[in-house]
Amino acid sequence: MMGERKPSQGKEKYMNVSIGRTAPSRLIAAGAAALLLAAAVAAAPAAPQAHAAVAKPGKAVVTSAKAASSTKVTVTVKKQAKVTAYQYRISAKSTMAKATVKNSTKTSTSFAQLKQYTTYYVQARAYKTVKGKKYYGAWSTKKKVRTLCAHPSSKRATATTQAATCTEPGATKTTCSQCKKTLSTGTLEPLGHDYADVVTPATCGEDGKTTHACTRCDDSSSEPIPALAHPSVQEVRVPMGTLWQCPECLKLLDCDNVWSHNYPLIQQKIDATGVKPKGQLDDYTWAELKAVSKAIAACEYESEWLTIAYAFGLVNGDGTLTEDVKYVPLNDGRGFSAPFRILGFNHDDLADGSGKAGISFESVTLVQWLPANATNSNLGGWRTSSIRMWLHGTFYKQIPAELREQIVEVAKTSNNVGYKFGQVAPTQTKDKVWLLSSIELLDNVYNFLSEGKQYQRYAEHDLECDIQMSTINPYFTKASLGPDQPGISFNGYFWFLRSAYSGEEGYFRCIINPPTESEAKFGITNADRDGGVAPCFCI
Repeated sequence: MMGERKPSQGKEKYMNVSIGRTAPSRLIAAGAAALLLAAAVAAAPAAPQAHAAVAKPGKAVVTSAKAASSTKVTVTVKKQAKVTAYQYRISAKSTMAKATVKNSTKTSTSFAQLKQYTTYYVQARAYKTVKGKKYYGAWSTKKKVRTLCAHPSSKRATATTQAATCTEPGATKTTCSQCKKTLSTGTLEPLGHDYADVVTPATCGEDGKTTHACTRCDDSSSEPIPALAHPSVQEVRVPMGTLWQCPECLKLLDCDNVWSHNYPLIQQKIDATGVKPKGQLDDYTWAELKAVSKAIAACEYESEWLTIAYAFGLVNGDGTLTEDVKYVPLNDGRGFSAPFRILGFNHDDLADGSGKAGISFESVTLVQWLPANATNSNLGGWRTSSIRMWLHGTFYKQIPAELREQIVEVAKTSNNVGYKFGQVAPTQTKDKVWLLSSIELLDNVYNFLSEGKQYQRYAEHDLECDIQMSTINPYFTKASLGPDQPGISFNGYFWFLRSAYSGEEGYFRCIINPPTESEAKFGITNADRDGGVAPCFCI
């Protein structure tokens, strides 16, 4: 054993360490253990490292979805890099329920055995396969496509677009009611003429004819048939007299150019009215009188319409007018009914130019007391007069609707200029109600011959005026306004005519009833002076 070392003469101190006999063996054992541990660590396998994440394909883009046929749709996607294939699906529902799915390595695929003319929705997505596992990208936006129409026979219809005529071809068109597409057009052959003979037999004194007329168009031709001779004549009695008539053609022969018509045809017109003759004019309704008026308007000769008028009691046996009146209740607050009588037949022209108005009427009484104009002027004549405006407005509304429905508009010729140094400039107005003109009353009124012609009623009474236009027949006297107007009477006053006086500016023609004289007079009065109003109308 070694002894303890003596310290140096400095300040350091040292410690003697005694090493026993076992120290080396312990060191060896510890080193061996360290060596064994290192070997074990070296021999142990290394810990595994984590794999890198697989990148999924991007969202697919469907570039087109087209119907290839009525049962087939083709879908195309935009090509993506580093993908294995594409998955496609199609469904008739926008939710993609019950979709048919198909995989393809191509960027285009087709779906077949679909329903015709049906809307489908398609989608696609890309995917890649890594070590047996599929990695899918997002589905594309849905695209809508409809299969083509198969135009099934049950949906096809052929219609004629242009009918064939006798000489021109027609046309047809076949369309599909499902898709509205025109499938085809066709041509119809011309029909050709289909002639039939229409024979108008010849009668006594009149030619007949055979007409070859096409039953489908207006094409025709005719051949004359010579007239027959009258075999004999016989005497017949009609309301207006005794005539000779051919029993074969029924033509009235002994007529002195007045009865040159067929009386049996007149009776047919009478029967066609559907109106039964009555005792008085006031017994007929306005609708019945309108039916009689139409029958009269359809006559060509005066003898015809006088015979019809006689059948309904409108004229006497000699053809002159009766004095019967028909009362018209006026809705003017007075409870007054104005009496109207017949002026004549087939006298006035309809305003539309279609013919004549069958019956014309005039008021027997004066229905109101008015000035012709608000100012003392006749400029504008009848056309612009305030009395005409009142007749067309207030008075027309006062008459019953039953009568208004039957009144027709007629053309009246008047001096519509007024004062013009004696120069009358007649023009026409369209009127439903009007006043008489000077010439419609008097047959020979100076300078008023252009305002129409004299009515039958006044012609029957030989109403004329001498050159001085002085005294005329008392037949012009009108009755009073009515019992419900206390203190008002038109007797002894005057009533307006529609004739504007052309000699001076402020006057209209009138009929004067002097209270001390038995005869009325034809004269003039101031336009702004109150006078009587006696309306007229036609049915």
